[in-house]
Amino acid sequence: MTAREPAASGPPPVALITTGGTIAERAASATGERHWAADRLLGDLPAQVRAGTVVTRDLFALPSTFMTFERMLEVARAVEAAAADGAAGVVVTHGTDTLEETAYFVDLAVGRAVPVVFSGAMRPPGLPGADGPLNLLDALAVARTPRARDHGVLVVMAGEIHAAREVTKAHTQSVTAFRSLEFGPVGSVEEGRVLFHRALPSSPTIPLRAVTARVEGVKCYAGTSDVVLNALIDARYDGIVLEALGSGQVPPNLMPAIRRAVAAGVTVAAATRCPAGRLIREHYGLPNRVAGDERDLLDAGVLFSALQGPKTRVALAVGLSAGLSRAALNRLLQPAHRGEDPDGPAG
Repeated sequence: MTAREPAASGPPPVALITTGGTIAERAASATGERHWAADRLLGDLPAQVRAGTVVTRDLFALPSTFMTFERMLEVARAVEAAAADGAAGVVVTHGTDTLEETAYFVDLAVGRAVPVVFSGAMRPPGLPGADGPLNLLDALAVARTPRARDHGVLVVMAGEIHAAREVTKAHTQSVTAFRSLEFGPVGSVEEGRVLFHRALPSSPTIPLRAVTARVEGVKCYAGTSDVVLNALIDARYDGIVLEALGSGQVPPNLMPAIRRAVAAGVTVAAATRCPAGRLIREHYGLPNRVAGDERDLLDAGVLFSALQGPKTRVALAVGLSAGLSRAALNRLLQPAHRGEDPDGPAG
């Protein structure tokens, strides 16, 4: 780790861990290097922000499309190491395409010893309207706030503070691409002032040595065939995430393969493919049933998730790798919201 030593009487430093992505993307150079290092990113910030208050580590220099569970675990270990070395908070810069998944992985795998904040950029350095410097400046401000620790891993983009488990990249190009579609951001940064508007109940921290479980996702649409499901069963995958239609329904022709998967010991979890809302269990209390409805999935042994599909895959991979029981997996996939009964209906 490259250190910018704080003054003896100054506050503990914030750690900056870089992994690549648009925020650090540079024009082609003679050396072939694609991403700026952390020190270069800090060079775009006011001197009083960076002088003697930040320690840096360039962990990866990769587009986020190269991210894997193994690399996410390396990020988690780097965050833990920075906290153990005395950092007051940690900022991770990351490409935006899979930022939400890595941030949520770290939320599950790392305890809340210090604030942890992810950020990135939608426009690379040198382009008009490049958003990286302000996003990084805001992320550092949030990481320095002790109150941020109580909110779990956070994502700071476009002046908004989002919970890792809720945020999603909702636009391909807009600088306001990151949104918490149902409940909104948990806070904001206004001219360096950090404000929190709401809080979430704590997520569990899951001790994880390695990601050993193989988990894949299958998105449902009209007339989805069972080819992919059967291939995953034959390939002995440990978990399958179904991005179900609406409130938790699948094309009925998938049910035999789903039952086959559960019988083969594959953990199957369902999430809605809708941007907001949760799965229901009684189909509005109506007595009529159809093949592939919510009750059919539950009867087949499918776990229901209140997380988005990509985060359900992260949670299932982490939970299965850690050897969690079915009951513990069910709790992991259905985190409570503030004011909600965490022991509500089970799936």
